[in-house]
Amino acid sequence: MAKYPISVLQGKVSECFNQILQLHVPEDGLILDPTCGQKHLWEGLNIDNVTFSDIVPYPDTYQINLFNILQEKPDWVGKFNAIIFDPPYMFGVKCSSDPRVKDYGGYAQTYDDLLKYMELTQTILPELLKPKGILAQTNITFPRKSYTYITLIG
Repeated sequence: MAKYPISVLQGKVSECFNQILQLHVPEDGLILDPTCGQKHLWEGLNIDNVTFSDIVPYPDTYQINLFNILQEKPDWVGKFNAIIFDPPYMFGVKCSSDPRVKDYGGYAQTYDDLLKYMELTQTILPELLKPKGILAQTNITFPRKSYTYITLIG
């Protein structure tokens, strides 16, 4: 038997995340998306209680290096009911027309880079959660097949 409950949802990633958030986050709960990118995950969803940040300077987004987030935003410690963590998985991307290469090409090109991002889920990111807060981490997305693997931590 699996250590954690496993669910399968079918649909757009934003619809799946919306169901997860409705189940696990209070209606007025605060959410952090520290790897928001161009906010595709939030298409069609209420974002009034979401704080967006990314290493790339997108509009209406805090530009923050995740590895320094505790120093850059000490007032965020213990603030959030949920964190949506979807780091850039760039290793193996060969297509130069992929917009992620332009934005994130230098940040996560190797498996070791990915491991550094995953380590954040055990070290820095939990510091930003309220007691009983959750961290929803996308493990990998296959856009053409619309598969996203999500791990809930907490």
